[in-house]
Amino acid sequence: MDWVKAIAIIMVCTSIQMFFLRLNGTLKTYTNLIGNLIGLAGWGLAIYILVS
Repeated sequence: MDWVKAIAIIMVCTSIQMFFLRLNGTLKTYTNLIGNLIGLAGWGLAIYILVS
């Protein structure tokens, strides 16, 4: 069941990432950075769950 958890984490983080990437305005660079960091964190957590 670890792979199910990993897929769920990737899906949640990807949707959060898409939300941040769709935000426009004065803080566009910051929202892009936050979105990309959340996406990377999701993949990292998923890989950690699969490896452990």
